[in-house]
Amino acid sequence: SDLDSPIGVPIDLGLDSEYVVFQRHFPDGEPAGQRLNFKPSISLPFIDQGGFIIPKFALQHTQYWLSGQDNTASNSLSKTLPIVSLDSGLFFERDFDALKHTIEPRLFYLYVPYVDQSDMPNFDTSLYDFNSSSLFRDNEFNGVDKTQNTNQITTALTTRVVDEGRDLLKLTVGEIFYFADRKVGLTGNENNKELLSNLITEVSSELSDELKLTSSLHYSYKEAAIDRAAADFRY
Repeated sequence: SDLDSPIGVPIDLGLDSEYVVFQRHFPDGEPAGQRLNFKPSISLPFIDQGGFIIPKFALQHTQYWLSGQDNTASNSLSKTLPIVSLDSGLFFERDFDALKHTIEPRLFYLYVPYVDQSDMPNFDTSLYDFNSSSLFRDNEFNGVDKTQNTNQITTALTTRVVDEGRDLLKLTVGEIFYFADRKVGLTGNENNKELLSNLITEVSSELSDELKLTSSLHYSYKEAAIDRAAADFRY
């Protein structure tokens, strides 16, 4: 929901919540049980035609009531973490006859403290595929069983050539700089000390209303080589 603050800046209030019951018809030693997730958030978007700054604070609480555990394991587990982010960007454009050229730099800062989650079950969570959208997510996991710890900043640049509202050419380059080791893994604690994510380059073109070309390239600093390349042509 949108509210007006006393200083005239809109306040965005959000709430993500879910309650799920997980059952196992074929016991395999893994627990079953109930999971409640509750994630309220508040942000103050400063947005105009030339750019934006969006500070945001969220609090994620996940509660489990488990069954099928051995006698030494707790049947009630929970985690609560603050998630702090600051998203910002600028928008420059210039007209060339019928075409419009834009340059859009963007910075995204994210901080999530570390909480040990190694004793918590993983019912339906996995890693997101790493792409340009991953640069601006507040969690690298696509479920609520795991919440990453991080202190990072994303730098990205997008430039477009626009023809009558259609992206005739779009180029995005970006990567994440990590200031702290990431310790939360899917199956237990890890110790990821990498300082840089893969460098992502994505190029797309809407050749017409029916034809679209998309390609991407990931460069790994750790391997000093191209980690992934893909191209997609759609009619």
